[in-house]
Amino acid sequence: MQTDLESWLAAEESAGKGDLRSANVMRMCALASVLAAAESAILVGDAIQAKRKLEKLKRYTAMTLARLTDTGGSAPAAVGEDQTITTPTGA
Repeated sequence: MQTDLESWLAAEESAGKGDLRSANVMRMCALASVLAAAESAILVGDAIQAKRKLEKLKRYTAMTLARLTDTGGSAPAAVGEDQTITTPTGA
């Protein structure tokens, strides 16, 4: 199973090739993965991890919205596990 970061990067690759449908599917996979991780953290009572995952979900959601609305700006490409945000080369 891919991590959310791998799913997101695969989405960017698909989008770069013009396959927006596949890109959107991969973005939804990334969102679902982060949501599941946040839910798991909440259920086991790990508030710190839950907060981190929910903040990451918020960033991924914002990036997905930017891609879907095609703002034309240089939106970040992915959110790493260490919460760093990377941008595609040439962006």
